[in-house]
Amino acid sequence: MNEWGENPIEKSPRITLSRLALFWERSWPALWPVCGVASLFLIIALFDVLPDLPGWLHASILVLFAGALIWTLWRGLRVLRIPGRDAAQRRLERINNLPHRPFEALADSMATAGDDVATQRLWQLHRDRMAQRLKNLRIGWPKPGLIRHDKFALRLALLPVLAVIALVAGPDGVERITRAVAPTITPQPDGNSIALDAWITPPAYTGRPPIFLTRNEAEETSSVAVPSGSVFLAQVTGGDAVPQLGIGEKPTDFNTVTENSYRIEHTLSADANIRIISQETQLDAWRFKVIPDEPPRIALDEAPSSSKRGALRLLYTASDDYGLATVSAVIKRSDVTLDKSITYEIPLAGVNLKKTKGDSFRDLSPHPWAGLPVNLTLIATDAAGLRGESETVAFRLPERNFAHPVAQEIVAARKVLMADPAQNRRGVVDDLGSIAWKPARYADDKVVFMALHTAVRRLRGSAFEKDLDEVQKLLWETALRVEDGTVSLAERDLRRAQQELLEALARNAPESELDRLMDQLQAALSAYMDALTQQMANEQQNNQDIGQIDPNTTLLSRKDLERMMQEIRELAKSGAREAARRMLSQMQKLLENMQAGRGQQQPQAGKAQQMMNDLQKVTKGQRDLLDRTFQESQRRTQEREGTAPNGPEQGAQPQRGDQQGSQPMAGEGEQRGSLTAGAVAQDALRRQLGDIMQRFAEMTGDVPGPMGRAEQSMRKSSKKLRKGDAKGAVPPQTRALDQLQQAMRSAQQQLQQQFGQQPGQGRVRGPGNKPDDRDPFGRTMNSGIQGANTNTVKIPEKSDLQRTREIRDELRRRAAEPSRPQRERNYIDRLLDRF
Repeated sequence: MNEWGENPIEKSPRITLSRLALFWERSWPALWPVCGVASLFLIIALFDVLPDLPGWLHASILVLFAGALIWTLWRGLRVLRIPGRDAAQRRLERINNLPHRPFEALADSMATAGDDVATQRLWQLHRDRMAQRLKNLRIGWPKPGLIRHDKFALRLALLPVLAVIALVAGPDGVERITRAVAPTITPQPDGNSIALDAWITPPAYTGRPPIFLTRNEAEETSSVAVPSGSVFLAQVTGGDAVPQLGIGEKPTDFNTVTENSYRIEHTLSADANIRIISQETQLDAWRFKVIPDEPPRIALDEAPSSSKRGALRLLYTASDDYGLATVSAVIKRSDVTLDKSITYEIPLAGVNLKKTKGDSFRDLSPHPWAGLPVNLTLIATDAAGLRGESETVAFRLPERNFAHPVAQEIVAARKVLMADPAQNRRGVVDDLGSIAWKPARYADDKVVFMALHTAVRRLRGSAFEKDLDEVQKLLWETALRVEDGTVSLAERDLRRAQQELLEALARNAPESELDRLMDQLQAALSAYMDALTQQMANEQQNNQDIGQIDPNTTLLSRKDLERMMQEIRELAKSGAREAARRMLSQMQKLLENMQAGRGQQQPQAGKAQQMMNDLQKVTKGQRDLLDRTFQESQRRTQEREGTAPNGPEQGAQPQRGDQQGSQPMAGEGEQRGSLTAGAVAQDALRRQLGDIMQRFAEMTGDVPGPMGRAEQSMRKSSKKLRKGDAKGAVPPQTRALDQLQQAMRSAQQQLQQQFGQQPGQGRVRGPGNKPDDRDPFGRTMNSGIQGANTNTVKIPEKSDLQRTREIRDELRRRAAEPSRPQRERNYIDRLLDRF
């Protein structure tokens, strides 16, 4: 044993590392051809060019690469040898520049063993010197010397190309390699290969996507359901003969598009079995079941009625399996046989609606048939041209009743003229002349005088029949002017502007047209309100009794209507045209039902209004009491848990209600007294409710059930408060508030029935907001416009509208940039069409 131990060479880790480095220097040159062949194949595979080659060529390339890979691997393994210990030692000696092979010196032994002490010391000194040289040996990096085997430096080209193409392929790389190692070899039929593509295109109005037809592997009894009018389209590529479409007994040849490319279309209107035949061989076959297009359905929900302004109102429901195209009304005389009719189209709320509930207004009072019995039929059509009709309803066409004597005489003369123009025109001329020469009867209005003389002059002419339509319109407008000045004419223009805007919204008119029609409607609405204001001023100036406005009537101001118009404009600009149309229809309904006349004295209605105001005050007092009781309950809970805030300014502060008899709770130092004050306030509210119940019973003979239940809940709340139980008083107070809200709605409905009010004619309500404009917690909701229930119209929030405007402006900016690709600009133009 010596200083190195028994076998220092075998236990040295540097020998093992040197052997590994030497193995790498020998294996890398031997296996480099294998890596080169594999890298070249991966590059070709990631380029995804092999699947585009013919199957036989693809397979041949795979065999060539496999052979090259096997040969290079065999050749490299054949010359590869695992290095031994001696070779590892020689490598360390060479790298560290150690002369005289110190590893062998340490392994040697003395040639002659003896007892010569000097010799042994000399030998040991020699071994120590060799061991000293082997300390701190460097292993050195492997040097395979690949440049001697790769003289053209192909490795420097393959590796970067492989890295780049791998990054380009990305996640698709694995799929490309899979396609590269799996060639597609299909048997070749006689002649050219045949490819068949077939699909069904349903009619555009159905909104259904195309159906791609695959190989029919199902049973013969299976079928494909398609809408009526669908187009079957097939394309065949390849083959030596023109393919045929087999329907029935006689097949039809395909149309030749290019050489070896054929195409055919067939519209399916009935069940059919279709076969594709090429060279007397059936390529595929399908069985189609055609779903017939059902005609639209339409019906009146209520009998035709008249609005407050004399317009014909129609409530209807229409539906179709794929979508409605148009809805129209046809009116014919019911007492005589005439080929003439009144036909007008009713705008729909959108495009291709499958179901709609409509509320239509149409002013037909100027028509000569006004006031006569007629028959009405609604007709609905779909995009396929199918028609559906409602049941014919008999009614009397709404007629305007004139109060002014001169207007009555002009309208009567007009009716006589239109009944038999040839026979009655002379008598009508005399009547109109008699009216015209008494200007004092119509306030010396020169316009009326000139209109009557113009009508007389045209009726006296020989060609009066050509002017008959213009004459009857002139007489009607003259009667309107005599009746109420410019109000009726402004009303006519307003209706026309509303109708044109509704129709434009229904057919998705461009934004420029909508802006023009909205400006037109705004001007017509302003003119109508000006005419009403002037009429009211004239009546007051003439000391006419205009009566007292019914307090139960919903009031509309110019500001309300202007706000509605502004919201309609914003909705249309933001692309929410359906919501804009619904709001416009609601405004039209409000205007049609608006009472522009004299008020009537209704003492009982005033008492009912006062009673509803008192009930609203009780409800508000109960809500304030609930808030204070809840805050007191929370404060006491925090004190018991030790989490109450310090300082009176941080605690829950009571809020003073303005109802009669309710008192605010005391501070935190008077807990018992605060609940006692709450009990006193609760008793006061209960007494007020009892007084309202008594007055309501005297007026209607009945008391709504929620009032009685609210009184019981108040009684329980008072008992809890007197016991000092704030937490226990919250539930009965909550129930009392809920019952009071229900009582307001029930009382309102009963009072409406008591005074014969109809929907849209006004309603009993408290000051400010209506009772039913509250959320489930009794908080006031912003109904938007007084007198207009816009809660039924889904209106986007202001933030949504602002965001929509920003998106629209950004799209317009991008569409105006010529540097953008034409394809992108076309897509932006299609998006802008929605605005």
